[in-house]
Amino acid sequence: MVKKLIIVFLAFAAFLAAVLVQMGMQGQLNMASVNRVLGREAEQTAPVEEGDPLSPIAQRIKADRDALDQRKVNLDSREARLQQRQQLLDDTLKDITEIEARIQTGLGQFDEQQAAALEAVAKSLENMTDTTAALSLEAMNPERAAVLLPLIAERDRGKIFDAMKENSRNLVLEVMQSQDF
Repeated sequence: MVKKLIIVFLAFAAFLAAVLVQMGMQGQLNMASVNRVLGREAEQTAPVEEGDPLSPIAQRIKADRDALDQRKVNLDSREARLQQRQQLLDDTLKDITEIEARIQTGLGQFDEQQAAALEAVAKSLENMTDTTAALSLEAMNPERAAVLLPLIAERDRGKIFDAMKENSRNLVLEVMQSQDF
C-alpha cells in the first residue's frame, strides 16, 4: 500500500516537472502560470492606472538610482574622512621626523660632550704618576677603564698597566678584547 502511494506521488511529481519544463522552454513560466497549473487562484495585484507616469519598472529604476545616489553620498563622506585621516597621519609623520632630528642632534651633542669628558679624564690620568693612575683605573669598573685606556698615550699606557694589580689588569684586558679595542 505504501509502495503504491510512493509510486503515485513520484508520477505526479514527474508530471508536474514535465509541465514546468515545457512552460519554461516556451517562456511562459511565471507565478501566474504555475498557479494556473496547480489550480490555485492567482493573486490579485493592484492594477496600474493608465495615467500613472511611473510603471513598476520605472519605479524600481528610480529606487535603484536613489540607492546609488545614497551610496555615492556615503562613499564621498568616507573619502573625506579618509583624506582627513591621511592629513593627520602626514602631520604626525612630520612631527615624528622633526622629533627624531632633534633627538639625533641631541645625541650627537651628548656623544661629543662624553668624548670630551673621556679625553679630559684620559689627559688627567696621563699627568698622574703611574701608581696613582693605576689605582684610579682599578677603582673604576673594567668597562670604563677599557674605554679610557686607549685614549691614554701609548708611552704612559704601558707604565700604568704595569702598576695595576694583576687581577684588575686581566679584567680590563678581557673587556678590551671582547669589545675589539
